[in-house]
Amino acid sequence: MNRPAGATLFGLTAVLISTSACTSSSVERNGSSTSHAPRQVRGEIETSLHKGLYGDTQGASCGDSPGYSWVAVGQPVKVSDEQGKTLGVGRIENGYIRGGYCILKFQVRVPAGPQFYNLTIASFPTMPYQADELDTALNFSDYGGSLTPVQG
Repeated sequence: MNRPAGATLFGLTAVLISTSACTSSSVERNGSSTSHAPRQVRGEIETSLHKGLYGDTQGASCGDSPGYSWVAVGQPVKVSDEQGKTLGVGRIENGYIRGGYCILKFQVRVPAGPQFYNLTIASFPTMPYQADELDTALNFSDYGGSLTPVQG
């Protein structure tokens, strides 16, 4: 990933992956039965690593890096529908060291079915997604304190 000069101190990349399987039933208006299991929205957030706290051993456990990253372990990750109703809330969790960064993790369980979802990571602005967009990895970068999508 190309980073602007001086932007690595607060670098942030999130990868969002969701999966869906069909196990629970619902009945549509025409009386036919459809099946939808909860959707597991999973992600990883690449943050700058405080090597003084965690070292730099690849695969070793790490947490947030105060003063080095914009996100912190325990901050909420919220998924809502397009009307703003909260469908699920997860938390940013400890992660692992990869390539000089701390990769924090999160997962949120939400109902399948809505056509549109809103994702809010920590205190960053809410980002809208169509349901099918959550079936592929999403990447984000944090340059200058804003979370913006980037091409994989």
